[in-house]
Amino acid sequence: MKNKILKIGLLLIILSLSACAKNNEKTKENSHSEVEITTVQGEKISIPSNISRIVSLSPAVTQVIDDLGQKDKLIAVDSQSPKYVKNLENLEQSDMMNLDLEKIMALKPEVVFVTDLTMFQSSDKIEKIKEKGTTVVVLPAEKNFKEIKDNIRLVALTVNQKEKGQAIISKMEKDITALKKQAKTITHKKTVLFEIAASPEIYSMGKETFINEMIETIGATNVMAKETGAVKISEEAAILSNPDVILTNVNYMPHPVDDILKMNTWKEVKAVKNKAVYY
Repeated sequence: MKNKILKIGLLLIILSLSACAKNNEKTKENSHSEVEITTVQGEKISIPSNISRIVSLSPAVTQVIDDLGQKDKLIAVDSQSPKYVKNLENLEQSDMMNLDLEKIMALKPEVVFVTDLTMFQSSDKIEKIKEKGTTVVVLPAEKNFKEIKDNIRLVALTVNQKEKGQAIISKMEKDITALKKQAKTITHKKTVLFEIAASPEIYSMGKETFINEMIETIGATNVMAKETGAVKISEEAAILSNPDVILTNVNYMPHPVDDILKMNTWKEVKAVKNKAVYY
């Protein structure tokens, strides 16, 4: 049962991997069939009330758009999105850290979704997109479930699918409540190491992240909970943490689970000894 809860939790993590906006959006429709959204940061953005040409430069946003039934409106995505959403291979693709500005603008998008990391890396290109009159929606990195829900609301509002967005949020809240209920039955909390980058450059997630909140929700303990945010850890520190379970979302390697299980220096780690390593 404990392993089942952990697997359910991991699935929910994957389905909820959304870059998120912390916003209290207000909307109004003007006489030109545009909707104005005001974010909590005070930025006002105007979008067509019926969008038909979307560029998503975030795998998480692409997943939300798919869940909202709006995948057919995507005209370009980042190079990672096809790994998470089916049948996107024929769309134009761009590296979200190094935008192909000419390719994107040639498609004449109405809305471009980007993460704050993309904004940081390619702010000059993003500004040029805005100058052409295209709406750019920037989604800051999330820290908790609330911000994940805020992001879903914003994406749903942007693509005129507010009710479907709320339905997704309600389902997510129901799943979280069920996990919390199951977690209360656990008498011995398993320790978890969540790997987002593999050895030798290991990165994990500490407190003030939705990954940590998810681990706690499923009745487990994050071995990196004393750290804050995304944290780089040495292989020695990872081994010494001796987690009961290792969760990895490394997708740039073909066999991340096998790679962990085969590392000779990790053979005494409980998760490796018990083959409790999951992708």
